[in-house]
Amino acid sequence: MNKNQKKVNQKFFEMRIIELNAWNHRLEPIYAICGVNDTGSSEDSPCPSEVANIELDKVKDILRENGIKFKSISVPTNNAFCIAKYIVVSEEDRYKALDLIDHLIFETRLLYMCRRSHYKNQYEGDLPF
Repeated sequence: MNKNQKKVNQKFFEMRIIELNAWNHRLEPIYAICGVNDTGSSEDSPCPSEVANIELDKVKDILRENGIKFKSISVPTNNAFCIAKYIVVSEEDRYKALDLIDHLIFETRLLYMCRRSHYKNQYEGDLPF
């Protein structure tokens, strides 16, 4: 693996903190285009694994058809019963991928889009929260 490939792979796993409210936050990959919450496969699960995986597979199929490389990343949440699953693409393909999957928000139950700025931190120095 050359130096440029290592640099690209490291970018896939860079995270940012998304503040939900004064007490809660979550980690999200910087170049994530979408994600789902997965609360397991028990019968009372609000975000069942089977539904989460089917919805992510729809995104993966669209990206494959259009020649966009991606990685699937799972990130723990502050809820012990939930894991966040993301699809991450390269910085260059991010906006094209978002345009391609935009319609899925109306066809799925758990899928959400990650539309925030792809810059790590727009502030100089410390994080603003």
